[in-house]
Amino acid sequence: MLNKLFAAAAGALLLAAPVFAQAPAPATHSQKVIIETDMGNDIDDALALTVALNAVRDGKLDLMMVSNHKKSPTASEFIDIVNTYYGYPEIEVAACSTPVFHGAYTDYTVPVACDRSWRRSGKYEGDYPDAVARYREVLASCADGEVVIISLGFGTTLAALLDSQPDEYSYYNGKDLVKKKVKYLSIMAGSYGAEDTLIVNGARETLFDKTTKRGEYNVINDIPAMKKVFAEWPTTIYQNPFEIGKMVMYPWDAACKIGGPVEVAYKAYKKEPYDRPSWDILSVAFVLHPEMFSISEPVTVSVDDKGFNHLKKGGNHYVLALSPEQAEALKDFEVRETTRENEYLPAWEKGYMDIHSIGTGQGDCTFMVLPDGTTWMIDAGDTGYRDGNVWWYKSIPDNKKSGSERIVEYIEHFNPTPGEIDYAMLTHFHGDHMGTKRSFVNGKNGYGVSGITYVGEKFKFGTYVDRDYPAYNFPSREKIVKENNVFKEYLQFIDDEVASGVKVQKFDVGSKSQFVLKHDPKAFKGRFEVRNLVGNAEVWTGKGTGKKKMYSGDISLFDENMNSCGVLVRYGDFTYYNCGDLAGGNFRSFKSQERYQESYVADVVGKVTVLKNDHHGWKESTNAKLLAATRPDVFVIMGSHRQHPYNATLRRMMDPLVYQGDREIYITSQSSRKDLGEDLWRYFKPGGHVVVRVYPDGKTYEVFVLDVFSGDYRIKYRSGLKTVTK
Repeated sequence: MLNKLFAAAAGALLLAAPVFAQAPAPATHSQKVIIETDMGNDIDDALALTVALNAVRDGKLDLMMVSNHKKSPTASEFIDIVNTYYGYPEIEVAACSTPVFHGAYTDYTVPVACDRSWRRSGKYEGDYPDAVARYREVLASCADGEVVIISLGFGTTLAALLDSQPDEYSYYNGKDLVKKKVKYLSIMAGSYGAEDTLIVNGARETLFDKTTKRGEYNVINDIPAMKKVFAEWPTTIYQNPFEIGKMVMYPWDAACKIGGPVEVAYKAYKKEPYDRPSWDILSVAFVLHPEMFSISEPVTVSVDDKGFNHLKKGGNHYVLALSPEQAEALKDFEVRETTRENEYLPAWEKGYMDIHSIGTGQGDCTFMVLPDGTTWMIDAGDTGYRDGNVWWYKSIPDNKKSGSERIVEYIEHFNPTPGEIDYAMLTHFHGDHMGTKRSFVNGKNGYGVSGITYVGEKFKFGTYVDRDYPAYNFPSREKIVKENNVFKEYLQFIDDEVASGVKVQKFDVGSKSQFVLKHDPKAFKGRFEVRNLVGNAEVWTGKGTGKKKMYSGDISLFDENMNSCGVLVRYGDFTYYNCGDLAGGNFRSFKSQERYQESYVADVVGKVTVLKNDHHGWKESTNAKLLAATRPDVFVIMGSHRQHPYNATLRRMMDPLVYQGDREIYITSQSSRKDLGEDLWRYFKPGGHVVVRVYPDGKTYEVFVLDVFSGDYRIKYRSGLKTVTK
């Protein structure tokens, strides 16, 4: 027997095979989910969202959207606040066009939404996209059978989805679209009486001790909708009924440890200390850990005109049940997952190599801590578009500070040698890599500084490398000045660096001795190397330190990206590729038609573990030859423009005909999400500061995504340990 409430049935029995034959697998790696909620009615919705967001951080869930159907001026805003608080402002919030009002409960979303100190994503300004349209777009973007829907409230939106018609997103009607794309529905809804019996774990059980049926809250507030959902839903339904939620009481003392907007909401819902049934939380928990539940034999659940549930033998529905032991285990799980402390990147240790791709929304900056503690910064861009414009992205997390200031703050936080950076390298002379006049501040020596020159005033550089010191005449001084309006101030900065004792050098194509370990090179002899691959339209030959030209035509036609410098960093078996904005193809709009630098690099570079996309993944970068040669396991895109990356480039990166094998894509901002659409955005891991940590064996590594919005660089995603592939 499951518990003492489960007595032998007096009514007709539903006979079937033992349980678990139809249980889904636990969510272990980025299960795509959509949450449907009546946020603001009962506090368990907020707790359920908290559990889901922590599962996103663990890489177990990919929460694509939260859809709200409560008629409330603050409920959708509250969801956005909670998403942002946990580091996921990119998670879409949608609102039902026919929301349902129920005023029996205190709307705990009001005090949170009215407190302007809570950070929002800034995407909505009270105008949330239509839920059914967003469902259709998101589902159409996914692979068949890839999505799990978790329903925590009424059936209003789901019924409307089933009734939806073909549109620009899909030629399927709603029911067929759900059938094609949705794996199963995990739903909190319904209740039963003592006459409702079924087989659980192969034994004959009643579900509940009630003698008469009751209408459950999520059903009776929109009975026609819930009737439709249970009658017409075309894929498997796992029903979490009312009574098992009462077996798992979420404790007040745990709620006082949640922190953030959800703790505020919990305390606003009721003033006195209280425990609350875990109704909605269990539907999320089931997706994560179905093995923690008992599951009935196959049944068909129906809803009558009074909102009562009925069971019939056979079908594609399953009812969840709990033993006392399972209930206790789930309570422990809920408390643990809602009261988790924020996790942070463990401190760098000797033997680690850390590669930080810093997300400011304003340009490129990579900061590396090499195995012996040598530090190296590649680029420090600042477009100066704090509020963004039609093409360029806004400053993140907000417009209160420049990209230059954000870079300095970040490096100060993670730099093992405060106040110093051993190497600084500028790949080429473009503002999103070196700074612009729009972001100028007065420097200490009487001229404007921005980007890399701003950082250079905050840190003492040991060695500074750019592509053409000291002549700055390739292809010509006039050409360089024309492409960058801060070059006058940049030259003043270089002069001051030389005067202060900084070693300033021209990037030496083919060299493997320009960037070396500074602090303990003997400890890593033979295991660490930096090869200068490309720069000033020359490429390493693949032999010794030889180099050759990648052009034969008129260099005066060259654009600055063609001259980008790039390196390949090797640590043990691990390799990292960073070549600035190197060009990979021609378009008629470009004056030079010799823009195939990537193809030359592809001839000498070999397999790469992590590749920072050239030119942010724009349309003429990351060409097929480079991809086939490098076969990256991980891509990192520095996003500061609506076409970072370009649609066709992203498709090429994922195309198994270009190269085979698994790959992951990381991005530092959402600059391109709108242009790409959800069909392509689904390929990305959560956005933020991207940190690749290579462990001392040089054979294993992890990828961390740090939250841009919290201000304390907490972990929002962790890939888990990966082994370098060859």
